[in-house]
Amino acid sequence: MSTPRSTRMNLSAGLASVIVAAALVGLKLWAFGQTGALSVAASLADSAMDLMVSLGAMAAILYAAKPADEDHAFGHSSAEDLAALGQSIFIAIAAGAIGWGAVNRLLAPARPRWPTNPSAWWSWAPPSP
Repeated sequence: MSTPRSTRMNLSAGLASVIVAAALVGLKLWAFGQTGALSVAASLADSAMDLMVSLGAMAAILYAAKPADEDHAFGHSSAEDLAALGQSIFIAIAAGAIGWGAVNRLLAPARPRWPTNPSAWWSWAPPSP
């Protein structure tokens, strides 16, 4: 059984996690838009999953903090376990999508494209003559 203090601490940690993940998603969206790099897309997917997982964790923490009732004699703490299962499935699906994209790029090589944004030039080395 969680106390009001521990519930507040859990929610504060969850909120901080959501704020940081949202900031990272925004920055990585911008970086992916500038570079189109698959590595940035993979990192963006990771941060987006972190954001969704953090939001799900906050919902689970709120639900798990409910006191025991007629239907749940031992409380609602199983909500956190179910949230973790859902998060694991989501991560596995995202990993498969990233792997699929990487394999497709490796098997169907396209002509290298030059970045159109000058700030991205530093990260792309031209081929040697």
